[in-house]
Amino acid sequence: MKKLVFSIAAVAIIGLGVATTIYSCSNDEDGTTNGKHSKITYAGVPVSTFSYTNHNGESVKMLEFENFQAYWETRETLRAKIKQHNKTFFDNYALTHTLTDSTVLWVDSLDFEPEQPLADFENSLGFHNSMRKDFNAYEEAWLVASRGKDLDMTKAPASKFPVGRAERTLLNGGGEVKYGDTIMKMTNDGYFLITDGDITTLNKFNDGDTTVLGQDNVINNMNKSNNNCRLSVKTTHTAYMEKVIVPNQLSWKFKITFGINYQYYGLFSNSFAEANLYAQLINYANNPSTNWGKANAFNQEITNTTHCGHSDCASNYFVMSDTDSGTAYSVDVSCSQWWMKGYVANGQSINIYYKILGIYYDFVAIW
Repeated sequence: MKKLVFSIAAVAIIGLGVATTIYSCSNDEDGTTNGKHSKITYAGVPVSTFSYTNHNGESVKMLEFENFQAYWETRETLRAKIKQHNKTFFDNYALTHTLTDSTVLWVDSLDFEPEQPLADFENSLGFHNSMRKDFNAYEEAWLVASRGKDLDMTKAPASKFPVGRAERTLLNGGGEVKYGDTIMKMTNDGYFLITDGDITTLNKFNDGDTTVLGQDNVINNMNKSNNNCRLSVKTTHTAYMEKVIVPNQLSWKFKITFGINYQYYGLFSNSFAEANLYAQLINYANNPSTNWGKANAFNQEITNTTHCGHSDCASNYFVMSDTDSGTAYSVDVSCSQWWMKGYVANGQSINIYYKILGIYYDFVAIW
């Protein structure tokens, strides 16, 4: 436990500042099975790659940070970068078009990559097995499967992956990252920490051996014994909206997935929500309508207000809330409370408020 507390304590002491991106790169040889590492400095934070051999004898790469503070700071820097990247595009291009122009609003029809800062970060490290790439591949296949029919929200990608797109950039496909001596694995059930970085323990867990959860070198918050009052939550919510543009002629249909992740990280609580927007332009006068796609040029706003309680969730302990907005098809909001251990209650604690094109929607997260 002390190892986790020490590494996370640096986050609160140093803070989560966002700096201008500056890259410097190098390659190092070591004497382990890791071989050659890629190293960069990103916004003042050293980042490198670390490889291990899994139980199938395959080499698996993950990112490595000096401590948890460096990992979290990079997460926040990437969130800021992606927001600014999309805002610049929207301000300079999309505002010149109307909501009736279906050809300019889709991500895949524009000479624009909404996640370019994330791809640049991965490429600078030769990190080609990120969870972000897996998410995008799954999402693309899901959208292709919907062509000519409705979008199946029971298979929405937000329900399959535990974190938002900035953090997906920092995790490999197995949800793994290394900081200091610790290996962290993020799952839909919470996090799993190996405080001494023991690869044998990681391979056992990845092979389905849950007995490792009782080892002295393992810390986790995946205890689901109390489903209604928890320190760790991953849940997904979906919504449907429609915006009439020209009565009886044109209408935008929206489907939104909300990926919600709440975690207590040892010295602070964090509540995160990401909204992914998918749209279809319905042309009642001249069928067929467009296929469902990622809609990039709509301004979205999302507010996350989380009421945290004590271990029984019977009384309110503290409240954290924040609002963010953006023009990407994906927007997120993250709020943290330092030095507070908060539990969240099913159907009570995490309140999400969302707005697009003057349409309002709100819900309370359930799991």
